[in-house]
Amino acid sequence: NFAPDSWIIAVQTVIEDSSQHPSIALLSMIDAKGKVLAHSDFTLVGQITDTQTMRLVENFGHEKLPPQSQIKRERIDGKDVFQIIKTYHPMRANDGMAQRMRRMSPGNIGRMMRDRELSLAQKRILDELSQNQYYLIAELEMTEFQALVRKQFVQIVILSIILLLVGTGGLLSLMTLQGYRGSQRRLRRISAFTDILVSSLPIGLIATDVDGTIRTCNKSACEMLGLIQERALGQAPRNILPKDLLENMSHGNQKDEQLHREVTVIDGAGNEKSLHSTLLYFGDKEHQHGMMLLIQDLSQLKELETELRRSERHAALGKMAAGLAHELRNPLSSIKGLALLLKATSPKDAIDQAKADLLVDEVERLNRSISELLEYSRSARLNKQNIELPNLIEKALHLVHSDLKAANITISHQFPDTSHTATADQDKLIQVLLNLFLNSIQAMPNGGHLAIRMWDDTNSVYIEISDTGTGIEPSIRDQVFDPYFTTKLEGTGLGLSLSAKIIEDHLGSLSIDSSNESGTVVTIRLPLH
Repeated sequence: NFAPDSWIIAVQTVIEDSSQHPSIALLSMIDAKGKVLAHSDFTLVGQITDTQTMRLVENFGHEKLPPQSQIKRERIDGKDVFQIIKTYHPMRANDGMAQRMRRMSPGNIGRMMRDRELSLAQKRILDELSQNQYYLIAELEMTEFQALVRKQFVQIVILSIILLLVGTGGLLSLMTLQGYRGSQRRLRRISAFTDILVSSLPIGLIATDVDGTIRTCNKSACEMLGLIQERALGQAPRNILPKDLLENMSHGNQKDEQLHREVTVIDGAGNEKSLHSTLLYFGDKEHQHGMMLLIQDLSQLKELETELRRSERHAALGKMAAGLAHELRNPLSSIKGLALLLKATSPKDAIDQAKADLLVDEVERLNRSISELLEYSRSARLNKQNIELPNLIEKALHLVHSDLKAANITISHQFPDTSHTATADQDKLIQVLLNLFLNSIQAMPNGGHLAIRMWDDTNSVYIEISDTGTGIEPSIRDQVFDPYFTTKLEGTGLGLSLSAKIIEDHLGSLSIDSSNESGTVVTIRLPLH
């Protein structure tokens, strides 16, 4: 049916049927001028569409563009709708006949119309439909959409809050992690500083935990006791510490108690050491966390005390010797004068003359002893000069060469390649060397070996004289430097005393280390300058 309005009526019918869906608010068809040709509300057919819809149509207006849409806000009830507009071509529904007719020439169209028995009126209707532009408009309810949007918005807000909380938690975790790492770094620095401090202490430190296991044993404690630090850690004190130190640790049982004790121990090298130990308990008011043992090596202090006492004794003896020598020399001079007078007045072959000679000899012997005693008591007058020490030692060895050969003693010496010059009194040093060489020879009556070694450090030069003799008994080792102390039948007991005094006058030191098994080692230390 090609009646002019028949297709519009068909569209109106379709629109009225389709608008029954609850989500469709409005369906309409308008032409290019905005005239409503079909509408879901039949009363609006023939009117001009609203301005907002017309504006969308004017901006659209091209059949090949996809559908256009907008949110329409001019509803009377105040509700927003979603408006969609699309171009409409009625002839496309007629099997594409209108498109084919537009592509045909007028003659071909005429023949087709005649073949289909179309009237001229029908042809005009088809031409009008193919030339005009029509638009289908649909408006959809947004209530459900807005509810979904609101629900989605709520979900977005909740998700944003969750993300904000997660982000805040992550930031706090990152800050906490950074603070933890910083604390760990500071803790490691403090721990390293504490370890270095404890390791560098000149006092031995041994600390145990509440279980009695050693957790700290610094370098000084290991050196004093001859321990290996890696093996000491984790051990029980009874497994590694000397007996006397263990007794000190076992006697304390109170948290606030401090036990001080002086003990003598033998280290791993077999050396005897005097140690002062202090036992401390550490912990809080309620719990005891462990024990701490502080150890101080008193060996050098003991040696200094012994040396000080010996120096004081020697000084007192020197003062007494000086006064005694002064008091004795005057009567000795008188005795010697009377003896010479007796000898001069007596007959040459008389017994009295022989007695006078004996008296003079004894007076002279007493004078020599007094001179030696005065030599020991006086401050030495040193004639210092630059001396090559290797040459000096060679000269002293040459003086006792015959004695060494007679006693069947071999000699070895080890001198540095560089020359060693000391400022000293040559005669005094030769006297010291001769005393030490003769002592070594007398200690090796059945032969042996005499070794001489020399070395230096920054400020001092050292001369070491060692022999393979009988050594010195431990019980008398501290008395060998005392004046008039001797174990020899013909000795005066002043050799080592004078030697030590000469070296001290040169601002040096003389020490002796001796044992019955390995002989005696005497070490002379002299300043290089």
